[in-house]
Amino acid sequence: MRLPWLQISDAIKDRLTSAGAPGIWAANISDEVMYAEVSGRQTHGFDMLEAMLTRTERTCEIPLVEDNVSSAGLVVEAKGHPGPVVAAAAVDGARRAADEHGIGVAAARSASTFLAAGYHPYQLALTGRYATIAVSVAKARVAPIGARRAVLGTNPLAIGAPSTHGPLVIDIAMTPLPAAEVRRRAKTGEPLPPGLAVDSEGEPTTDAAAATEGAIFPFGGYKGSGLAVLIEALAGGLLGVKCGLRHGDLRGMVFIVIKADLWASADTVSSAIGDLIEDITSSPPLGGEPPAAPGLRTHRAITTALTYGVELQPSRLAKLTALGVDLPSSR
Repeated sequence: MRLPWLQISDAIKDRLTSAGAPGIWAANISDEVMYAEVSGRQTHGFDMLEAMLTRTERTCEIPLVEDNVSSAGLVVEAKGHPGPVVAAAAVDGARRAADEHGIGVAAARSASTFLAAGYHPYQLALTGRYATIAVSVAKARVAPIGARRAVLGTNPLAIGAPSTHGPLVIDIAMTPLPAAEVRRRAKTGEPLPPGLAVDSEGEPTTDAAAATEGAIFPFGGYKGSGLAVLIEALAGGLLGVKCGLRHGDLRGMVFIVIKADLWASADTVSSAIGDLIEDITSSPPLGGEPPAAPGLRTHRAITTALTYGVELQPSRLAKLTALGVDLPSSR
């Protein structure tokens, strides 16, 4: 069935409010869940709502603490709050600092991070006023190059910038499959591709359940491993939280927001990046599919869903209904 975006979003907000979420929390969570779901990241969309409800119930009366470490940035201290709420507070601080200084930086120490790294870079790029970098450190599930045990997180990285064709956004984990997809396959019994993981004994496996007890490998060999290490240092080490196998369970997020008109006019920036996208998409294809620029498929999916509604497959509708989200078909 197809339902208007706002009808689904409002129903999710109502369910979060019934769990104790203040209005702004409900909006933060619902908006990011909808972005992930509609952009094709179901493991980070409706599948995460149950965890968000649980975190809301536990922390709705505990305030977030924001510490302005400098005029150009702040750090948010969370106590188990839902990741989208923490991320939204940090990003808003970085954006305000960018409005004043041209560049703003914010970080957060939290047990839970954003659901989709690309969400805030997308939203800020959509305004045409900002470029954004977002990173976070995740639980140790990734073996560094040459190793057989998990030391690093999947450590997502997202970068977004405005263009005349819509936000240019890349959102990647440091592994071929995100951790949530590995967990999903562990539940369904769907195998992993060969060469992706080892079990708890360090032996190669295609069993996703065994991989959750062992480690998965980074993409791109030493390059992906190196990126994962650097993000671990930036979003973990610099914040004094989870970094490698030590320093506790708290995880870090870092956001860097840059005004689009810092070095050139915002129109010049959007036009230049739009030209880049045209150069990419107009290039002769190597195979059957034409070249694609990162983020444009997500932008089209979201624009289409906002205009014509969201197509909910029966399993996705059942997921929401089971969590107490009140939609027309469940009445």
